[in-house]
Amino acid sequence: MHPVRFAVAVALLLALGAVPARLAAQAGVFDTTWRPGGRAVVSVPGTQASVGLGVAPIGERIVVTGYAVPVGSSFQRTFAVRLFGTGDLDPTYGSAGAFIVTDTYSSAAAAILPDGRIAYADRSDTSAAGIWPGVIAADGVAGQFASLLYFVQGVGVRDSSPRAIVAGPDGALTIVGWARSPGAGSSDFGMMKRTLALQPVDAFAGGARALDFGLGAVNEQAEAVVVDAAGGTVVLGTLGAGTSQARLGVARFLADGSLDPGFGVGGLLVLDVPGLYGIAGLAIDPQGRIVYAGTFDTDSTLRGLDMFVGRLTASGAIDAGFGIPSIGRTGVGFNNVAGADDLANAVLVQPDDAILVAGAAETANPVAYTFAIARLTPAGALDPTFGSGGKTQGSFSASSEQSVANAMALDARNRLLVLGRHSASGVTNIGIARLTTGLPPPDPVFADEFE
Repeated sequence: MHPVRFAVAVALLLALGAVPARLAAQAGVFDTTWRPGGRAVVSVPGTQASVGLGVAPIGERIVVTGYAVPVGSSFQRTFAVRLFGTGDLDPTYGSAGAFIVTDTYSSAAAAILPDGRIAYADRSDTSAAGIWPGVIAADGVAGQFASLLYFVQGVGVRDSSPRAIVAGPDGALTIVGWARSPGAGSSDFGMMKRTLALQPVDAFAGGARALDFGLGAVNEQAEAVVVDAAGGTVVLGTLGAGTSQARLGVARFLADGSLDPGFGVGGLLVLDVPGLYGIAGLAIDPQGRIVYAGTFDTDSTLRGLDMFVGRLTASGAIDAGFGIPSIGRTGVGFNNVAGADDLANAVLVQPDDAILVAGAAETANPVAYTFAIARLTPAGALDPTFGSGGKTQGSFSASSEQSVANAMALDARNRLLVLGRHSASGVTNIGIARLTTGLPPPDPVFADEFE
């Protein structure tokens, strides 16, 4: 059948309900129409190691960012590369397909903007450790940089460390992390807003602020941030340390930088997560609900770690309609080996409210990992239409020594791009794969005409 006629037939069946949209195609398998086996390993030119931390489809290209170690260096540097839709490096981008930031100490956080620019916030190596923010041009041949910044302004301020960066609908950049002042025994959430020209957003509490949850001398560290369509900002982080004490802190800010009084208690929410090990990410679903994910220790032994996903209402209440009703959260384990660790590094909400969580699953002793992805229904149960019983795992190449997923994105046809690192024979490079989701493309009639 002609591809256009076939697409029209599928579209009509979907419209009539004869083929459920979620079952229109197999989900959670490698898309073998892309690259050999639906996967690729890519190296950043001029570097001896590279790890992908962010991915986004930009037009007919794929933009990737992360950190790399240049040849002859021991420091991690933020990089950006651009790939053709085929997965090959685009040599017209930057230098031989890459842009590497050379004037910072350690890569910390980066975000890909809708127009292809890269905003980043790196950590400095000065005695008063601070934040080096910058923006890489969409063509990868130029960069814009700011002077050293701190979450708390003033003489003698020390230790501001970025952990995440995001661009809001107004184009402003929000950077979060932790701040510690001289003599302080603990850290607080740090947060700042900058324009794309890297100037402070004065309406936002003078451009920067620190936030103390008031729990005493515990380290409070922001780890993830998301901005909603109305300009409200949600920040997620850890409160305290140790697998049996750590809690999650959630804060919601209005556009002017003040805490949202309609969220939680005065804009703040504290969640107990027994065995909390780490945070993977934060998202807002199409209903305005807040989705968060991470890793927790199921038996307080630091072995047998599992992924978890939770959901809150827009007002900061536990969503009893998700997972275990009393906590609005559910755990996900791959259980390849007794006592093995399954680690969450990224979370993504599909247009139909289903949730994808990705990271790594331990497969052997000595330790070896495959990248691992699970899909949950909007109610928080494993989705049986995805992979095997809601889960899938694999390697970025035929060599399966180590593959770890760090980021996900849906492309223009609702296929899943998975990004991370692949290590084999002592060499680490970017791993990227394309998987099916079973979701129809936004325009099922004409999408195939451009493939």
